Order: sequence, then structure tokens, then C-alpha cells
Amino acid sequence: MAGIPYLWKVNRKANSMKQDQIKNTENSNKFVTPPPNTEATDYRAMYSGSMTSRLAATLPSFSKILDLDDISGMATIEDPTGQLMFSIDGYVPEDKLNIFTHKLNHILLIKLTEQNNYGEKDKSKINEKVRIPLADIVEMLGLESTPTNRKNVRRKVEQGLETLFKSRLSWTEAVYNHKSKTTEPTDFGDMRIITAKGIRNNVVSAVFDRELAFKLVNDYIMQIPLDLFRIDERNLNCYPLSIKMLQHYNMTSNVKRSTHNILSVKTLLNFCPSIPDIEVVRNSNYRSITNRIIDPFEKALDQIAETVEGFYWNYCNSNKECLDDEQITVSDYDTFINLLVHFEFKSHKHYQANLEYLE
Repeated sequence: MAGIPYLWKVNRKANSMKQDQIKNTENSNKFVTPPPNTEATDYRAMYSGSMTSRLAATLPSFSKILDLDDISGMATIEDPTGQLMFSIDGYVPEDKLNIFTHKLNHILLIKLTEQNNYGEKDKSKINEKVRIPLADIVEMLGLESTPTNRKNVRRKVEQGLETLFKSRLSWTEAVYNHKSKTTEPTDFGDMRIITAKGIRNNVVSAVFDRELAFKLVNDYIMQIPLDLFRIDERNLNCYPLSIKMLQHYNMTSNVKRSTHNILSVKTLLNFCPSIPDIEVVRNSNYRSITNRIIDPFEKALDQIAETVEGFYWNYCNSNKECLDDEQITVSDYDTFINLLVHFEFKSHKHYQANLEYLE
């Protein structure tokens, strides 16, 4: 039912949401989730780069392990776009680049942003050591501060830190050359994410790789809504999809061209790691494109809207005009991937600035 005002969708799903909250409260072994936010979304600045959104879409459970060295145990994984290589030293099944690990990485990046000046050119002045109380992470995840939640979050933080500590990144991105005044593809290879980590006295500590920290400090800043950390981790598409849209929404060049709030379905599907490739669907016994691709895609966008205050989406034409039900009736995959998605983060400074400009 995409393209219908989101208020209708919220009312339609309200009863099922309440039942889920009751079930979570009754089971002491589960996280206790508070009711959805009713206050305005709070945003935090976070250093970001092209590898950040690609990394968020890389989930070993659904990405192809290109190489697993039987002696060293190093696993090499490619992201869905084929532009980032992610390696884990001494890979074991417990090393999961799951949604929580991505959330943890971004929480640590927010702390890195708070303590470093944007555009710092002197590497010796970059403070790559970050510390954050475990209680703050529990709060950012939208969880009640119960003994069970604190224990579970600590366990997940320990596992997430271990995965980040063993991880290396290699990627290619376009970099502007000030001398030639052209954009050139540049390779970044074998870069660690964090080089030290630990939890002491319920305070989480991590040290970012200095080269990576320097790269991020000189890349760009994105605004990330704290609501995003509350997203249900059981839907593997929601969080990476959110990060991709936020990065696109935050880029000043996109804002100037008024393209910051529109992306194609084809592009967004690259950031839905649990949605199978079309060839996989066509070669399987269960070939329903609607059930396996379209419905999960729309469900992910709807869940983001249910969690992040001020976010909404709809299918649109190139002028960002909302399509009606007849216009978005899809009979084949090629038609679907060429649809455009218009989205807004209405509490974001770019949305508010645009309103002021229009006035």
C-alpha cells in the first residue's frame, strides 16, 4: 500500500505493535522495549564516508565469502555493490557483522566526531580513543535499564568489539584531485577499523585506526537520528537501508541539486542484504517476486517510518510527485526496480532549512 499517507499505515498496525510490546515485557530473557517515541527526533553528528554505507550493507550471513584461508582463518567478504572488501582475521562463526555491530560502530563514530575538529589536517591532533558508558548505549538503543538488558547489551558489545577489532577494510571511491580539478578513483587498502578495545567499570573503550580516523575526519559529517538505534534488528534490511538514505540525504551537493530525497528502487535494493537477487528468485522453486522482493522492501521502509520520528516515504515520478495505486501496479521486476522513492526526514536540518527557503 505504498504511496498512501503513512498515518493510515500506523493505525493499521497499531494493535500488532502493542501485542509485540506485551510479549517482550512478559519474557524476562528478552529486551524490554519502551513505546514508540512521541517526542521530536534528536540527531547527532557523525563522521561518515562512502565506505560507511557500504559496510552497513555487508552482512556475512548473506554476503558471499570470496575466500576463507584454512590456515589463517581469514575470511574475505564483498559488499553487495562490489566496491568494498571486508576481511576478518581468524574468522570463527561467532564473528558476526550483524546489525548490532553496525549500530555499535556508529555509536563509537558519534563519540569520535564529538572530540575531533572537522577537517583536521594534522594527524597528531586527532584523538582516535573513544569512551562511552555502557548505560548510555543501553539508553541509545531505547532499552529500559534493567539488569537483564544491561547484561545482554554488555555481551553483545563485547562480541561486536571483537568483530570490529579483527576487521579490515579495502575499498575504492572517487576522490577530488585539487591539482587536476578532476575526480579520480582511489584505492584504500587493508585498513583496520579499531586497534584496541575493552570494557572496564562498565565503560566501553575503543581506539580507531588512525588512518581511518583521519580519513573520516576529512570526509564529511552526516546527521543521524537517535531513533535509528531503536530499529528492530530482526529485520536485516532496515538499518543499512536507513544509513544509505541518510548519507544521500546529508550530502550538500545532493541538497543543492534537490536530489537528496530521491533514490531509485534499484539503488536501494543494494542495501537490503536479506532480499535475494532476482536471479536467485527466478532459479528457485519459489519465484514470487512480490513476496520475496517487493513486499520485504516496502516492509523495511514502513518499519523505518514506524521507528524514526518524521521519516516518511512514497513512490514518485522524477518530479517527486506521489504515484497513485494504479501507477505503482507492478507486473514485472524491471518495472519495479526503475521506480523512484521519495523520502524525507522531517526533523532533519536539511528539511527544516528547505521549508524556510520555500517560505
